[in-house]
Amino acid sequence: MDSLLCKSTSIMTMSPLLFSILNGSGRAEHGRSSVAGARRHLRDRRRRGEGTVSRQGPGISPFFNCGKIQPSRVPYTHCQQPRHETNRYFTLPCIFFLHEASKRYHVTIMNEINYLESLSLENPLYIDVRSPGEFADDHIPGAVNIPIFDNDERKEIGTLYKMTGKDRAIVRGTEIAGGKLSHIVSDIRQYRDRSLVIYCARGGMRSGSVTSLLISLGMKVRRLDQGYKGYRRHVREALTSLTIEKPVFIIQGLTGTGKSEILAHIPESLDLEGMAGHRSSLFGAIGLEQSSQKKFESLILHRLNELTDAPFIAIEGESRKIGNLHIPDALFSLMRRSPAVLITAPMERRAEIIVNEYGPDCTADVVIPIVHSLNRKLGRETIAALEEMFLAGNLIDFTSLLLEKYYDPLYQHSLKRFEYLGEVENFKSIEAAEKVRNILQDQVAPGE
Repeated sequence: MDSLLCKSTSIMTMSPLLFSILNGSGRAEHGRSSVAGARRHLRDRRRRGEGTVSRQGPGISPFFNCGKIQPSRVPYTHCQQPRHETNRYFTLPCIFFLHEASKRYHVTIMNEINYLESLSLENPLYIDVRSPGEFADDHIPGAVNIPIFDNDERKEIGTLYKMTGKDRAIVRGTEIAGGKLSHIVSDIRQYRDRSLVIYCARGGMRSGSVTSLLISLGMKVRRLDQGYKGYRRHVREALTSLTIEKPVFIIQGLTGTGKSEILAHIPESLDLEGMAGHRSSLFGAIGLEQSSQKKFESLILHRLNELTDAPFIAIEGESRKIGNLHIPDALFSLMRRSPAVLITAPMERRAEIIVNEYGPDCTADVVIPIVHSLNRKLGRETIAALEEMFLAGNLIDFTSLLLEKYYDPLYQHSLKRFEYLGEVENFKSIEAAEKVRNILQDQVAPGE
């Protein structure tokens, strides 16, 4: 839970309760049942008049009086090296309780921020406290992963939550996370010169507890409203209603003509295959790890935002799917309507580009089964010739035959549907890229 604050109050709310736990008084006053102890502590404070809570309707902010304790009174070393080893059992449970209290009492969260608002921060950095597996599936581009739980721990807590309920899951979570707090804080503090935004899956306990702890230590941090879920909603909505005002041009050509290499030399390019982790062909997954659909869409939107001031955008021609991933409908429709430049290359040059691109990842145990899957389309004789060439290490001839018999007949008809602004032959990709870029610039600003 983030800091609980009335508009007119200063930095920390409930700070006396949190600090008593951080500085070692938790064990004597609360025992190991931290959440229950925290509730008792809060009731005692209310009786003594040291802190008050009032139930209010939604939209009205109740608050806790801050008392005389300020964040600076609690040295940072208490978090790094707790006075009592058992302190680790108190810190997170108390903060989890504060997080729950904010929802029960309809507390306004001062430093919660949504994704669009976070983009206006000066030099923002997103701290993702989800597990490494969640982070790998998708995350806010540029985010740093500082997980509270690893993949196995998250699975264990999730199982406990389903089988035994929320309380047992929280207790187990605090047992696991308690010993990691000093390292988590230390890892985050190295970025304290940035505008930090903490997020988890849904803006819940993981990000709330870390945010509250960091605030209690005097750090200026914000929590992302609804966490990754809120960010993901933003991505879906942005791509569904996608419009690109600047000109979009498509780089077309047969397999192996070096379209991806050419795009790599054009600063205004959107590399869909690179984002997908797939070369969009039968052999396209070799040596690559395909992105999730969510990550693919995140990278697309992030790159389009980077190209906001570009005079045009160049995209390689693709079918609707790249591997198992779908190009967002609005973007694909735009690609189908956009003018194109055709890239050509001699057969030997095309085979050379492909062999260099795939390199040592093309081993027999990977390639031969794929070749055999083409038996119905190419026939046994061609399949036998391809297998013999590959096993003999004759990769140029193997690739040339595969292009001639399979790829060119598959794609030649689709290239005839486009009208081209120009045609560039690729003898050297960097020189071809310069020619392509000149063609596109002439379309945007003729005569310049």
